Amino acid sequence: MPCGRACAVDVPLLDRFGAVLQTVRFDDTVRRGPWLTLADISPALREAIVLSEDRRFWAHGGVDWRALAAGAWATDGTRAAAAHRR
Repeated sequence: MPCGRACAVDVPLLDRFGAVLQTVRFDDTVRRGPWLTLADISPALREAIVLSEDRRFWAHGGVDWRALAAGAWATDGTRAAAAHRR
């Protein structure tokens, strides 16, 4: 049952009055929970996620120009080395 990124993977089974009896996962290969507001997420968890992804995030405000330049330099150096070997 392909449905893209916005598809829920848990389907509630309801009784005749609409009360949830059970939730069944129809796609065991993925786990998507409901969307949460930022206020619903603990500040410690938010900080841990940001730090695990980008330790210098708070210093550069979203665009890490130093990392971007380093990546471009590394890519250019790899291409130059590969061209030199030919």
